[in-house]
Amino acid sequence: PSEKLSENQRQRQENKKNAAQQKRRQKQEEQLMAEIDELEEKKKNLEVRLADPDVYTKGEKVKELSEKLTNLQAEIDNLYARWNDL
Repeated sequence: PSEKLSENQRQRQENKKNAAQQKRRQKQEEQLMAEIDELEEKKKNLEVRLADPDVYTKGEKVKELSEKLTNLQAEIDNLYARWNDL
């Protein structure tokens, strides 16, 4: 009987551990998705700015916005990779 109790206790501990890990993973997923959503919105805004023909009258501005867009896309890709690894 004491061995059975001990097995039950181990099972409960394992269940608690698994539940805690799942909760942490879910929280991480939610945080990553919030970050991705925020960066996707910034990316969308940059794309709108780059679609404006007036921006192309200012060569430096185009270069700056293009670099920002490239960097944002790299950040987004990195976050998706982290999300897939969870």
